[in-house]
Amino acid sequence: MKFLLDFFRGVIELLQVQSTQGEKTEDNSDKEKEVVEAYKWFLEQLKDTRNQRVQINTDPWLQPGKIYIFKYIAKYREVLDPWDRHPIVLALGKVKFQNSICNVGINISWYPPKIRQEIINRIRKMYAPKYESAIKKKGQLANDQAPILLDIYNLKMALNPLGFSWAIRYYLPEGIIQPKICVCYEDWDKAIRLDQSKIFPEIEGKTNLFTFYNQFRQYVIEYNGKASENRRKIEESKKQRKYVFIK
Repeated sequence: MKFLLDFFRGVIELLQVQSTQGEKTEDNSDKEKEVVEAYKWFLEQLKDTRNQRVQINTDPWLQPGKIYIFKYIAKYREVLDPWDRHPIVLALGKVKFQNSICNVGINISWYPPKIRQEIINRIRKMYAPKYESAIKKKGQLANDQAPILLDIYNLKMALNPLGFSWAIRYYLPEGIIQPKICVCYEDWDKAIRLDQSKIFPEIEGKTNLFTFYNQFRQYVIEYNGKASENRRKIEESKKQRKYVFIK
C-alpha cells in the first residue's frame, strides 16, 4: 500500500513541475488540470481506509467488465515491443492460451486520450442497463459490484472502426504485481484521465509512445479502408471461437 501512495504522490509532483515548465494553451492547461485532479483523487481514495470506491484487489483473475490498475512484468518482455509496465485494463475475461490461463482485456492506455474516452463511453452505453443495475445493488463498492460479461465480438463489430482491437492484451496472473486496484463503475471517468507519458502507459521496448500512437492511427485508417472485409473476418473468428472465455 505504501508503494501505491508514494507512486501517486510522485506522479502528482511530476505533473505539477511539468505544468510550470511547459508552454501553455488554454486547452492544454484545462487538460493538465483534469489529469492532476484525477491523480489527486486517486491518492485521497487510497489514503482513506474506509473507502471502497478504489479498492485493493488480490484476486489473480480480473473480473470481466471491471477496470483495474496494476504493475505488470511481461513474461516475454525480451521479444515484446512495446509492452506496458503500468496498464489500465478493462477486463474481458480469462482464456486458455498456450499452456496457461490468461486474463484478457483492453489496455485503455494504449489508445490516445480522446479515443480512450470515446471507446469507454460507448462500451458503457452499450451495456448501460447491466452497469446501472450493478451500481444500484452495490454502489461505490469496487470489489463487490457484479462483473459484467462483455461480448468481445459485438465490441469488435461496433468499435473496431475506432481502433478497439488495437489494445487487446493477455495478462498472466503471475506477471501482475500486487497490490492492484479495482475502480468502481461510478469512477471510470477518473481512471481514463490518468494520462501521463512514461507512467500510464509506461512503455517498455524500442518503440516510444509518439511512434506507438502514430501506429495506432495508421491501424485505424487501414481497418476502415477494408471495413467490410474486416467485419467478415470478425464474423469468421466468432464462428471459429477464437476467444473461448472460461469461468
